[in-house]
Amino acid sequence: MQYLTLLAFILFAAVSNAATLNVPSSYATVQLAMAAAQPGDTVLLAAGTYNERVDTVRNGSSGSRITVDGQGVATIRQIDILHSYITLKDVTIKGVNVDLESKVYVMRNAHYLTMDGVTVDAENQVGVYGINWQSAVTPPFGTGDVASDCLITGCMVKNIAEITMLSMEGDRNIVQDSVFRDGLNCDFIRLWGRNSIIRRNQFLNGLAGGSTNHPDFIQTFGNNGY
Repeated sequence: MQYLTLLAFILFAAVSNAATLNVPSSYATVQLAMAAAQPGDTVLLAAGTYNERVDTVRNGSSGSRITVDGQGVATIRQIDILHSYITLKDVTIKGVNVDLESKVYVMRNAHYLTMDGVTVDAENQVGVYGINWQSAVTPPFGTGDVASDCLITGCMVKNIAEITMLSMEGDRNIVQDSVFRDGLNCDFIRLWGRNSIIRRNQFLNGLAGGSTNHPDFIQTFGNNGY
């Protein structure tokens, strides 16, 4: 009985230590909140547009993820995921970018990323990726040195022009129940890596015209495991 009581206390302490970091009422910017967020914390965004390029600052853990929650009412211009066990949910990624930038950049150490209910909108800016994986150090597979075991679920990627909606590398990633739509001369998905799952998604309005590029549904390259 004493053991169970101690275990319950430890579990309660772990849960109670998780904090909610409110933007902008407690932190003026999303980046300031991310700098303060510890494993288990949630960065909670009030309604509004945050014209920021946000970088993650530290890893979460399997039982204590770091979460950015837009509550379905917040917009961030751009985000780079540099760390593991990050959750990005119910937020829109939208705003002005330059050629070959990414709305969501999934960098090599971003293992176990979850994107849930995220809308990625490049607003037809030419050459701006939707969701883009940083390439492996040791191609073609880069075992251990490219983001793996990630989940993209219930998301929407739209208004991509002359580039790729989702360019994904790594192993055992899952893309499900999401919508990819309204692309001009762009590929819906480019795949590298191994043992990933793409299921129950919708692909709509891939348009071609006025360009040497042509749209592909799912495009793979060489010896990449598919």
